[in-house]
Amino acid sequence: MKPEPTGFPPKTRKQIAEEYGISRKTLYRWLNKAGIVLAPGLVKHEDLKLIYEVLGPPPLRKPA
Repeated sequence: MKPEPTGFPPKTRKQIAEEYGISRKTLYRWLNKAGIVLAPGLVKHEDLKLIYEVLGPPPLRKPA
């Protein structure tokens, strides 16, 4: 899959939740509280940029 122009390749909600170290259910709560509504399917770069701006960048996590 070719990266998007902004540098954020499309991701699943599970991948985003893992970046933050939370469950998908918690991610849905955070997004709902922030008023972010995502279209079905992969999360596109525009939405990822918005998520990272509103929730802050995910913490740097060391691989297990």
